[in-house]
Order: sequence, then structure tokens, then C-alpha cells
Amino acid sequence: MNAGSLLRTAVRSAFAAVLSFGIFFTSARAVTAADSFGELLEAGFPPSYAHKLSALRNDYPAWRFVPLNISAMSSGYTFTYVLTKETEDPETNLVSPSAAYSKYRDNSLGAIYDGGWYSASDEAVRYFLDPRNFLDGERIFMFEDISAAMQITEAEQICASILKGTFMEKLTLSNGKTVARYLAEIGAELGISAPFLAARIRLEQGVGGSPLSGGSCGTVLAQYYKNGVQRDERGLVAAPSSGYTESELKSYDGLYNFFNIGASGTGLFNIYLGGMNTARQGTAEKAGEWGGASWNTDWKGIYGGALCLKNKYIDDYQNTLYLQKFNVDPRSRRNFWGQYMQNVMGAYTESGSVSAAYSAAGIKYGAFTFLIPVYSGMSGDEREVLCDIDRNGIVDAKDAELLCSHLAKTGALWDKKTVSVDVNGDGKVDNADLVTILRYAK
Repeated sequence: MNAGSLLRTAVRSAFAAVLSFGIFFTSARAVTAADSFGELLEAGFPPSYAHKLSALRNDYPAWRFVPLNISAMSSGYTFTYVLTKETEDPETNLVSPSAAYSKYRDNSLGAIYDGGWYSASDEAVRYFLDPRNFLDGERIFMFEDISAAMQITEAEQICASILKGTFMEKLTLSNGKTVARYLAEIGAELGISAPFLAARIRLEQGVGGSPLSGGSCGTVLAQYYKNGVQRDERGLVAAPSSGYTESELKSYDGLYNFFNIGASGTGLFNIYLGGMNTARQGTAEKAGEWGGASWNTDWKGIYGGALCLKNKYIDDYQNTLYLQKFNVDPRSRRNFWGQYMQNVMGAYTESGSVSAAYSAAGIKYGAFTFLIPVYSGMSGDEREVLCDIDRNGIVDAKDAELLCSHLAKTGALWDKKTVSVDVNGDGKVDNADLVTILRYAK
């Protein structure tokens, strides 16, 4: 038997023991991580995912990670293909005009979208599209399955935490309920996450709210139109010079759209007008109960928007924050174009609010389920993710020595004195050698 065959035979016989006993022998905690790593691989996560998720499972043992294999559902949906679809239209992913986010802009196109937002660079879209960048204890909540309701009292507490510091914290709706309480009730009725609704409202309305949630958006539109406003303190307005009357625009007063449903276009005039037209159209299935379909009270604006989110997004395989930003599940009726958010950082931002609220409520260690997209053709999914054995950020001869030592402890026929760790014989010990060793073990 030649040396290569001996190596393959020895490592194959030992590798199962290595995975179960643990390549990382630093502590009992690490053994648990190794066990979890193997389970995650078996569940369908690539090594580059499992490496991070196994560490999370140590800290949050009740969490459940479910791979959403996009490419397995449709072979053409590779990471490269999805990235191409997400970047072909410059309006699909936008970046705030704030200077703090300038590194994410495609500056070649200028600030021409919505209220002055920039098109996101391809590099920024790639970063926020890659789920592996957010497999930590905070941003993981962009993958939380939001198609399940909480108990009302618990949900109300969490919603209140999310809305704290905003105009909605102490707002009493015209039905006599606080926003937090009403969101908790809506979540229970519709069977969706109330904290998700609270985080979404906070993202859409901000701390102080917008004309869409104030009940006087018609007056704002009329003033923009009358004065031909092209820009104000909120950003690009782009009011037209004709086509409307002031009375027509003022007729939108008394309508509410807390979730900014239908609020899109270039300039605030078009954004607000789109949101008001949606509010006027309202919720047809509630017309009999409400005495009309329009969202002509604040609570109807909240309920109608939440129902729209459920029907249009959550029930169409967009049941995580990530999938509402990147509609990549091939089962959805509206792949790529049917995305709730243009803000490339939308899911990232909301996940932070949800995580903080769960921490404040003391439930972050609960049994959450995370649906995490997996794509074929992603970089870093070779076995080299296992290779930094001493976890010092580099792959070097020390890692190879540790691997040889650990294999020897399992009883493998491994003789470090005669079998060089420079497996590929290129005169150096590096990532390629460890990848080769681990490939023998497949």
C-alpha cells in the first residue's frame, strides 16, 4: 500500500472519532462545540456556517437553526446568480444619505432615489446578502421565523421595549389602546410575531414619526405642491408643478399608514402620495366591519398594515427579516422584485432592535427558530474553516501539528516522524495541506 493510500485509510478510520471527540481539545465546552458542529453539518449547513453556529449553540442551547437551502430548491439560485439579480437594478438596494453610511454607496450614480438615498455598491449588497456575516448573538435575529405569535402579555412588554424613546412609546390610539398593546393583540390574532411588527414600525417611522403616521399628510402634500418644494430638511421632495389641486391633496388628511405600505418613488412627494393612496384603498376584507376599507384612524392604519405584511410577505415565504429584504426563496411568487425594503441595511437594523428587546425582556435564551439561507457557490465552504485549530486567526504549521496529534490520540495509524505535514510537497505548511488532509477524511 502506498503512502497516499495509507494516509487515506488511516484518516478515514479516525475522522469520525475526531469529529465526535473534538478537534478542539481546549475544554469541555469545546467538545460540546465539536459535537454540535457535526450535527449542523448533518442538518445541511456548510462548514463555514456550522463553524459559527456551533459556537452560538453553546451560548444559546435552546436555539434551533434550520438551513433554508435556496440552491437545493432551485439549482440556478446560486449565490452568484442571486447577487446578480439583487444588483441589476440600482433601486433595489439603497443606502441612507447619512455620511455614516458613505462606504456602502455606489457614488457613480449619485443621490437620485427616494428622499435622496444612494444606490448601494455591489460590495455592500454582497456583504448584507451573505448570511454568514450575521451569525452572532444579535444579528441572527434577521433570520428569526416571524410566522408565530407570542403570548399577549409577554409580547406587549417586548413591543414596549422596542418602541421606547419614540413618539409611539406613550401614544394612545383612538381605540384607547397603547401601540405596544395593540401590536401584541394583532400578533396574536394574525399568528405572527408582534415584536417584528414593533421593530418594523420603529424602522419605518423613526423616533419622531412622519407625515404618513400623523394624520395630516394631505396638508403636507398640498404645501409641497403649492410652493413647488424640491428639497427640505427631510431630503429630496421633487414636488410636481401640475397635475393636482390643493383640495385634492388635502383630502388625504385623516389617513394613516404606519408601515409605509406603498410608500415609494423618487422624492418625498411621491413617497407620501403613494402611502396615502394605499391608506385610502385600505383593507377590503374589513370594509364591512369598519364601515369602509380606508385606514382613516390610527389603529386601522396599524392593523391594515400588519395584515398586508402577513398576506403579502409572511405567507409568501418571506417569513424572516432577511427574506423581506432579499426575497430569494424560489417558492415565493415575487422573487427579487417583491421585497419590502429597499434599505440594504434594513434587516440588519431591525435585527438589532429585536435582539435588544428580547434581552431586556429576559427571553433571549428562549426556544427561537432561525431559518438561515444557504447557497451553493459561496466562497469559504471548503474544509479549511476547520483548519485554524488553535483559533489564533492564521493557519500554520502549529495547526498541522495539532491535527496530527489529535488524530494520533484517536488511535489512527499516523506517524508524524515519517509522514510530513507538508502533504502536497510544496515546501510549506499552509491552508492547502490541511484542506488536503481533511479531504482525505471525507
